[in-house]
Amino acid sequence: MSNDNAHNPHDTFVQAILEHESIALDLLQHEMPAHITEALDFSTLQRIETTYVSDDLRKTYSDRVFQANFKDSDKQAYIYMLFEHKSHPDNWCSLQL
Repeated sequence: MSNDNAHNPHDTFVQAILEHESIALDLLQHEMPAHITEALDFSTLQRIETTYVSDDLRKTYSDRVFQANFKDSDKQAYIYMLFEHKSHPDNWCSLQL
């Protein structure tokens, strides 16, 4: 186990279980708001890269990123997941579990 993993065992555990597509799918379908899950075609769900560069050239990292098509549309949704312990809610975070 790397030194980083030793200091963040819960993060390592969550990352490992979300490697399993069925577990990630179950989490997304049952924990996201209904108006979002009803709009997505989960048969198109796929995991994508977690490190990327924004249009303004800032490097961004997420623990997990998924992409799925919207139902009845050619548009795609991106679901960014960042796992961290919080002692209080973050007002800038759109969905917190």
